[in-house]
Amino acid sequence: MSTPSVTESSSALEPAPYLRIEQIDVLRGVAVLGIYLVNMFIFALPYSESSLPGILNDENTTNTLVRLFSEVYWEGAMRGLFSILFGASALIFLTEAKLAARGTDLVDRYYRRSMLLIVFGAIHAYLLLWPYDVLYAYGVLGLFLFPLRKLAARTLLIIGVIMLFIGDFNLSELSFLPSLESTLNAADVADQFSDHEPEAQTDNQPLPPGVGPKKPSLQTAESQTKADASNDEYQKQLILQQELDIYRSGYKTIFVYQREMVIVQQSTKMYRDFFYDIGGMMLIGMALFRLGVLSGAVSRRVYWWMLIVGGISGTIVRGAISLRDVASVQAWVEPVLDTGFGYNLARLLIVIAWVGLVGLICQGGWLRRLQTWVANVGRMALTGYISQTVISVILFYGIGFALFAKFERHELLWFCLAMWVAQISFSTVWLKYYRHGPLEWVWRSLIYGYWQDNRRRPAL
Repeated sequence: MSTPSVTESSSALEPAPYLRIEQIDVLRGVAVLGIYLVNMFIFALPYSESSLPGILNDENTTNTLVRLFSEVYWEGAMRGLFSILFGASALIFLTEAKLAARGTDLVDRYYRRSMLLIVFGAIHAYLLLWPYDVLYAYGVLGLFLFPLRKLAARTLLIIGVIMLFIGDFNLSELSFLPSLESTLNAADVADQFSDHEPEAQTDNQPLPPGVGPKKPSLQTAESQTKADASNDEYQKQLILQQELDIYRSGYKTIFVYQREMVIVQQSTKMYRDFFYDIGGMMLIGMALFRLGVLSGAVSRRVYWWMLIVGGISGTIVRGAISLRDVASVQAWVEPVLDTGFGYNLARLLIVIAWVGLVGLICQGGWLRRLQTWVANVGRMALTGYISQTVISVILFYGIGFALFAKFERHELLWFCLAMWVAQISFSTVWLKYYRHGPLEWVWRSLIYGYWQDNRRRPAL
């Protein structure tokens, strides 16, 4: 990269393209730490677990409560919080004063910023083996935000909520992951494990529990149904075994297996779900920033209302969805879901509660030291997000320690706690000597076109 000309003004040499707002840093830190409580389970547990809840004792009360808690308050909500903050950061970057002063140079940097996220996201998804990366989606959708920067807060809110509603409609026809059959190809799995075919039982090749030998006699409709169910369970067991073998193997095997999943995430999933989900949240984030909610410019009463209303209603609606999916509870769940709230709108309520809680903490100064620690993580969000993937791949996949599917859900909370402590500690120490995190420094240098001076200078 070239070095900056000495004739450039000092404002042009600023290492950061936007001012630091501590409450936004704290919110971003909450999102970085919180998203690992969701992603960790994906790294460490088989997807088949959702279809075979008995795996790893997941029907145990403790594991069920951990799953419900993480799904209600963290799953989806942390991605939503990230998206809201990304929308706000776009407005901070593109303030009218900066545009008037820097003109097309600032616009060029903004679009370079988004396109670099697309590159980072592709590397993260393919090469670093995290198929559910969101950086790619943020980069693509960020390209659309520039012409929307002048819209009024009310307009942004309305459009954002409508987009979430459309996303909920699409989700009813598009699952979060490809089905087990399409993702793992049960037929191929059965061929690979042909020695275990249920029709041919041998003395040294016992059948899985609940799967009996094929009966030559005619079966009634009821017995045929039971046989089909047993065979389906058997196929799932084979799929599970393949998943265990894959993630406890080497890099190439995992890369090839996940390649199609990444393609789905960055194509079909992108335009049928993320466009509405992430895009809608970005617009809501732009609106909340305009209203002063994200920067701490509103009263404590507003934050209390956000925490209480968002927390209670979000717990009821998001809890109903989780109870239906996790615990098969139907008594009061269906009437709640019949109100029309779907997954995305339920997530929005929880996100509102998180924003309210952080706003109260920041204004009240209750946990000042913890607030500073979490803000440090937020200032290094890109480094934190990517490092979670690298560390988890080493811990859980065959590339490293191969701990995949060796711990129950509640036991994995210790891994999450260790990650939080490590990231808070590292970011706090790093920012004593440097202005930006390692990846943030690379990102900003590429945005500006020259290597940024990242070291902190001692005060004179």
